[in-house]
Amino acid sequence: MKNHKVVITGAPGTGKTSIINGLEDQGHYCFHEIIRDMTSNAKMEGEPDSFVSNPLVFVDDALQFNKDLLYGRTKHYIDSLD
Repeated sequence: MKNHKVVITGAPGTGKTSIINGLEDQGHYCFHEIIRDMTSNAKMEGEPDSFVSNPLVFVDDALQFNKDLLYGRTKHYIDSLD
């Protein structure tokens, strides 16, 4: 069977992670959203109660944040080619 790449997108709280977890439970290989880890790491470095859902609120350098995000997503794509 030919491999297919699927991107799951949507607003926060719409069930993307639940879908991905379900696909993994069925044996599919999935990449998890990078921004979730980036947000969690930033929350651990600061005051978690002061953050909102917009990750750019806690970023000192928005350009670098977006570069890191693009790098991570590009790496996911390249890794998916193996």
